[in-house]
Amino acid sequence: MLYIFMKVLKPYEEQLPSASADSCMKWTEMILGAETLDDIRRSVDELAAGFMQSLRSVKGQPARPQIMNIKRYVYEHIEQNISLEDAAEFSNMSRSYFSYIFKKEIGESFTHFVNRTKMEKARDLIMKRNLKVYEAAEKVGIPDEAYFSKLFKKYIGVSPGKIRGKGN
Repeated sequence: MLYIFMKVLKPYEEQLPSASADSCMKWTEMILGAETLDDIRRSVDELAAGFMQSLRSVKGQPARPQIMNIKRYVYEHIEQNISLEDAAEFSNMSRSYFSYIFKKEIGESFTHFVNRTKMEKARDLIMKRNLKVYEAAEKVGIPDEAYFSKLFKKYIGVSPGKIRGKGN
């Protein structure tokens, strides 16, 4: 089992904290040095927990499948206006609990995540597909061009017109 963990973490060795990398190297020594079956079980449990934590931090993925599912839903339905209430219902959580868990695991509020994702998608549409600003705004579900421009500047750092100029 520990060998499998090591194989999974191998591509991420450079990103792992040195303590995690050291524990990967010394797991056999720890198990061989154990005196009882309980010692071995504790060592394996401790190492497995450490590997899982390392993998989560390196991959940057939340532990809860509900959060991954709602992120995927936002990406796939970027043209819709998905409210916090909608996301909480989709995740089968109360609004306040969903808001707390999302912020804790993702590091930003759900609304901030949705707006940032929409603006990043709009930037790509303007630069790579050469859409006009109002067209990109409609594609990400924000028909009010003035509001869209305000959000775009907030999240991307420049106005959508300047991005459009860079894409040509």
